[in-house]
Amino acid sequence: MLLIRPDQLQAFRTSRIGVFEDAMVKHVCSYYPEESAAMGDQQQVRALLRRTIEHGRSLGFTAERDLAALINLTVVYGERFEDLLSDPDVKEILHDAELAPATRIKLILELLPDD
Repeated sequence: MLLIRPDQLQAFRTSRIGVFEDAMVKHVCSYYPEESAAMGDQQQVRALLRRTIEHGRSLGFTAERDLAALINLTVVYGERFEDLLSDPDVKEILHDAELAPATRIKLILELLPDD
């Protein structure tokens, strides 16, 4: 029987998070060059990603797909975009723990302007 100790599991999680962060830094710099340049270097981009991931986790987001969507929204609309946008429904939807994270992202995207 295979036994995975808690410290081994934590090492795996830490490694997986690093891989996800690396991929998202490349994604942000590639797809949002102006926004990432305004942030400064890749360390500032990574810092924003970490804050956004932590914010997402506090809202119940765990899937990389959902966290990536939250990161995209943050890069485009700003950190804590739910407080910055004029539509109060965005904040209500984002914080609605009864909805699945993917559903929350979908509903928020439907509320945002198409430009």
